[in-house]
Amino acid sequence: MRDGTKLATDIYYSPLIGKNPAPVILVRTPYGKDNWADDLYLTLYAPQGYHVVIQDFRGCYDSEGDENFLLFTKAYTDGVDTIKWILDQDWCNGKIGSAGASALAINQYFYAGMKDVYDGDDGLRAQSLWFGCPDLYLDAIMEGTYHESSVETWVKSTASINWRYQIDTIFKLINNHDKNSILYNST
Repeated sequence: MRDGTKLATDIYYSPLIGKNPAPVILVRTPYGKDNWADDLYLTLYAPQGYHVVIQDFRGCYDSEGDENFLLFTKAYTDGVDTIKWILDQDWCNGKIGSAGASALAINQYFYAGMKDVYDGDDGLRAQSLWFGCPDLYLDAIMEGTYHESSVETWVKSTASINWRYQIDTIFKLINNHDKNSILYNST
């Protein structure tokens, strides 16, 4: 990424196309790119002629991330940097779609509005957003009250290297009534 952080990324070429240029489906996940993501997304997209790129979020599973990273908040830049990298690959025909459910959909909201993911007729062209909310603070963190199982348990399971820092940051926002913080609002 632009700050030197390395994100674990797997590339799967469509069996219909081989390493020839084709559209690419990008999947970014906090749940680990191996075993479930490749099974699901490869089954959906590779047989239709799409190459599939699956990437672990910053600080999750095999991707780097320092102890001060916050889930989703680098999706603005990490998503853009990944899309630009894909566009530079000779196996990409310039057309990119992104896909994912829940946390994977939320991540897509963060980079969808960034102008750098579009390059004339190329770049990000489609997104498949499966039940994700664009405002984590109001829709996921608060929802009228703080839900430990919805927030704390989830953060512990996805960002185990610094979950306490993540939760402390959320509580600072809550205590400051900072519902307009850009940290967790993609809109």
